[in-house]
Amino acid sequence: MIIVIPETLGDESVSAITGSTSRPRPSAAVNTRDQPRFKRFRFDESRLNLHRHRDQDAMRLVVFVHGLNGGGYRTWGNFPRFVFDDPTQDPVDVALFDYCSGLRRRIGKRPPVPEVALILTERLQDLSSDYDEIFIIAHSMGGLISADALRNYVTQRDEEPGLLRVLAGMIDISTPWNGSKFARARIRLLVNEWELLEEDSAYQRNIRSYLRTKVDPANTKKVAKDVHKLPIWAFVGSRDRIVERTSATLGIDEGQVRTVDKGHRKIAKPRRLNSQVVTQARNIIDGITLLRVRIREAEETTRNARRLRAPEDLVLVEILLEADPNDDWQPTYESVVRSSSSPRVQVHDRLTSSADYPANLLISVHRSDDLIARREMTRLKLGELRRRYDEGGAHARAISVGPLKEHEPSSQALTDMTNMLHQDNQQFMLKFCFAEDEQFQRRLSAVIAEIVNRQQLVVSQREAYPVAGQPVQILIDREELT
Repeated sequence: MIIVIPETLGDESVSAITGSTSRPRPSAAVNTRDQPRFKRFRFDESRLNLHRHRDQDAMRLVVFVHGLNGGGYRTWGNFPRFVFDDPTQDPVDVALFDYCSGLRRRIGKRPPVPEVALILTERLQDLSSDYDEIFIIAHSMGGLISADALRNYVTQRDEEPGLLRVLAGMIDISTPWNGSKFARARIRLLVNEWELLEEDSAYQRNIRSYLRTKVDPANTKKVAKDVHKLPIWAFVGSRDRIVERTSATLGIDEGQVRTVDKGHRKIAKPRRLNSQVVTQARNIIDGITLLRVRIREAEETTRNARRLRAPEDLVLVEILLEADPNDDWQPTYESVVRSSSSPRVQVHDRLTSSADYPANLLISVHRSDDLIARREMTRLKLGELRRRYDEGGAHARAISVGPLKEHEPSSQALTDMTNMLHQDNQQFMLKFCFAEDEQFQRRLSAVIAEIVNRQQLVVSQREAYPVAGQPVQILIDREELT
């Protein structure tokens, strides 16, 4: 799995996946509040309010998208608070997206629905670098808008088919995938969205066509090579008189449909923390997270099976450096490698070692200003790092050396040049340090020590538990046999 972990040596911080208490900076385009408990606040021009846990790092985010005539908070009642404040679960941040629709759109000029989807796309882009997983919970027309935003998001990021990097899943509540008779009968004269919500409208057909041909909505471990994996679930109200069940479940596997004894509006306003909607939504989100872990583990196993691997008691390191007369990193690297072996695990430079195995730790080192400038040689080295990582069997580490203020742009440059985000694979990381030699040496030592410790644990477990089929001698006191 690829993970970009920002770190500094002057003010030590790493991502929550390694136990940090530091917080990533929110995007300037998102209206953010750090809160101990969920509390509403006014929307600004970004149209998205982000509620972040003040004292905990949440690696998952749930974005709520309301429907026709709804409001960022009004549609959901206490639903967002139940998700944010749940003391029994790992912390989950909550965002609420607000836009004008229905009767609200009749007051002044408001963007049409496709433009609303583009705004939501931009907000998802703003948030994608701060979370491992983003889930969308959408009500009614908000489901269509969210699916349209998904299409924009994937297209703009030029995502490769397979498991999506950050967008993890969607829960659509009473979404009219095939429109609603109510649109034709009741709201045609009242709101501008009636054409989009009429049964089998062109807007719905375009979205359904994209989902059918480009997205795999099944909540299964199987990942097709030519589509994007994004589990989609549907909640349906048994008393819903606005969106029929056939429309709310169109294209959704019956095993991913949940029926709630509520009407069209009340289904989105659960009254208790342990209500059906909250409990099932939480279970679905946890299940998708576990599913994504299993999918990535399977992909990692497949990659590693394609090549010969060094034994567990040997770490072969290879460093990839740009030709820069101003840098003197090679001697530091050689010194660190010589001093990194442990009693159970030996560390050698692959190019000088007599061991006939490929490297199982690849390290590339770059100046942060070279990353930000996206120099051609930097691109080539990172491209080689990504290619050899994809071949399987090796951890990869890219170290950015430069001032703290360049951390964010250099992280973004790494993402752009490797076409991977920090959530994609935990075996591929970006490390960050200042330019002083001593601090670079400490960071390099920490990178190698991390892999040595992992391998040492494997060796210890192997020594403690005999291999299956290996004879084991058991000594029994003679008195125990009498």
